[in-house]
Amino acid sequence: MRVGRLLAMAVAAALLVLPVGPAQAETEPDNWIWQAAGPVTSSSISGTIASTNDVDFYLLRIASQTQLTLTVLPDGCNGSFDVSLRDADGDYIGSTGSSDSQSQTIKYTTQAGTGDYYVRVGGNCLTKPYSIQISPSTSLLGGPGVPTSTTPTGEPNETAQQATGPLSGDIVYTGSLDTSNDEDWFAFWANAAFTVTTTATSGNCSTSLTVFDSDVDYVGGTSASQNLIRHFSHTPDGWQLFYLRADANCVGAGYRFSLSPASAIPLVGPPAPTAPAALPGIGKRKTRTTVVAYWGVATGATSYQVRLHRKHSNSRWKSTSNAWFSIKKHGLRKKTWLQVRAVNGVGPGPIASIRLK
Repeated sequence: MRVGRLLAMAVAAALLVLPVGPAQAETEPDNWIWQAAGPVTSSSISGTIASTNDVDFYLLRIASQTQLTLTVLPDGCNGSFDVSLRDADGDYIGSTGSSDSQSQTIKYTTQAGTGDYYVRVGGNCLTKPYSIQISPSTSLLGGPGVPTSTTPTGEPNETAQQATGPLSGDIVYTGSLDTSNDEDWFAFWANAAFTVTTTATSGNCSTSLTVFDSDVDYVGGTSASQNLIRHFSHTPDGWQLFYLRADANCVGAGYRFSLSPASAIPLVGPPAPTAPAALPGIGKRKTRTTVVAYWGVATGATSYQVRLHRKHSNSRWKSTSNAWFSIKKHGLRKKTWLQVRAVNGVGPGPIASIRLK
């Protein structure tokens, strides 16, 4: 019995020290949030800080409501590493320094639903590598990382009349504002709710993206500074043309942005209007004194036209907003048909007929 317990304890101890796989090493360049390595799937990350202005970013994709722990291992350095956890938009959650003799931790319960988080590492320990353990490692999810494929934009695009476009959805566009009065203008179509996502890519200043309607009237916008991601969402009233202006409060500011989802950003304007579709069906019913014809609503119709048709003659078309028409039986001649068609601003649709008598 005692031997069995001792054996079980030995196995448990061995499991505690089993290797967890190689650490994910940093890959330069990774000084900006949009260059973050990942999503990290290893249980630890490691790297070096080459200078006091060097920063390393890592992307973590974490399972829902995880009790996440980041452990910064002792560094044996006279300086210190500065490690912080950021949310999906780069906003600060928590941080810790490092110690030459003790581990330091950041503990955080992630939000409901799979979420993206960033680890930022900086500091002034330039002689030793850092090592950060992530637990539980089972909460680390893979998948696509920060988009690395981008589409540069070019000049001239200083006004709405010179706007580059139409833009596509789910494409990362990049640009820079190279003079004190530089503005970059873009155009895009949208036919459903869309979101503009942006971040700064260079310069110690913020860049602004402003959305305008087809009359260049203000709709809304957002601005992002270094290593922060910002969004602006809007729901258009139908298929519309929009303009997007990029500007900054300093010279040399860089930016990147995207429009999503792609399904809401068509490459062309609204389809040309067409005449109404055919009536989906037509029927009749009789009362003691009248005959009532009724029909289904035609796609694209704004109203309807009706007329009586006999073998060699037609009455004039009459307009109605109803999807039915009533006529008295008295005086109604034999072999009389009712003709109906839907109409809109383009013109009439196909004719449907039903015999009344």
